[in-house]
Amino acid sequence: MEALGGKSLYVGRAKELLNGDEAWDIVMFVQYPSRKAFLKMANDPEYLKIHKFREDGLVRAVLYATEEISLERTAPVFEARVHLLFLDDGRL
Repeated sequence: MEALGGKSLYVGRAKELLNGDEAWDIVMFVQYPSRKAFLKMANDPEYLKIHKFREDGLVRAVLYATEEISLERTAPVFEARVHLLFLDDGRL
């Protein structure tokens, strides 16, 4: 991941479901410099060798490719699905 410019922004244990019906144990945010960099990693033969361990160790995983937006310049979107995560850094 780091070799292609990817970096872990946050890893945390899910503590309490505040809304919805999704049950997760771990939340992780990873940033890559581009979609191309992520796809290069995901198709790398060395990554594919160890990817089976990830698949075997997880019941379910959800990956979202996102695009950063500016909330100040974005008009309200009334049909969007929004996932809000409240990050507790232990200082609350």
